[in-house]
Amino acid sequence: MFSVFTLQHCFEDLTFWLAPPLYLPANMGRQMLQVLEVNKQSHHWTVLIQVVERGNVHVARTAPFKRFRRFLLTDSQGTRVSALVYDSCIKLFQHMLCPFKRYYISNASIMDTSANFRIGNYPFSWAINSDTLIEPYNETIPPTLPCPFELTPFADLHQYADTEILQSNRHSCISSETAKGQYNKRLCDCQ
Repeated sequence: MFSVFTLQHCFEDLTFWLAPPLYLPANMGRQMLQVLEVNKQSHHWTVLIQVVERGNVHVARTAPFKRFRRFLLTDSQGTRVSALVYDSCIKLFQHMLCPFKRYYISNASIMDTSANFRIGNYPFSWAINSDTLIEPYNETIPPTLPCPFELTPFADLHQYADTEILQSNRHSCISSETAKGQYNKRLCDCQ
C-alpha cells in the first residue's frame, strides 16, 4: 500500500522545525540568575527581566549597514542591561519583548560594552539571536518599574558637551536664592 503524502503533512513537518523551542530539554536545567551574575563564562543561564524601553529599528552608520533594535531591560534588583536584536531576528522577535512586560531570557550572546555605551555598572550587553529562548512570564499585572533619577547639576553639563555620553535633558533641577538668603528648589519638567 502507498501512503498518501499531502501538502498538509509537508507544512506540519516544516512548522515543527521552524518554530522556536517552547521547552527546555530534560538534561538542561534552568539556572536562575540576576543580571549581575551573568558573564561570558555563564552557561545555561536564565534571567527574569522586565522590558523598560523598546527602541525603533535603526540602521548602523558604518558598513556593514545592519538593521538593529535596542531594548533596555532590568531585573528585580534594578540592574539595567542593553539588549540588541539584529537583522533577520528583528522579525522573529517582533511580537516579543513588549514594554513593561516580564520575560525569561536564556542563552543570549554576551558582549563586552565600552565605557561610553555602558548602562549602569553592568559591563556587558546582550545580543538576542535565533538561539535565544524568550518565554513570557505570565502575570495579570506587571510590577511597577523602579524610578531612579540620576540628576546632573546644571553647572556640570558642560563636561558632556562634546562627548558621546548621553545626558537626559527632560528634567532640569533649578535652584535660586531669594533676597532673604533662602534657597528655592523645584523640579520642572521640560518636555
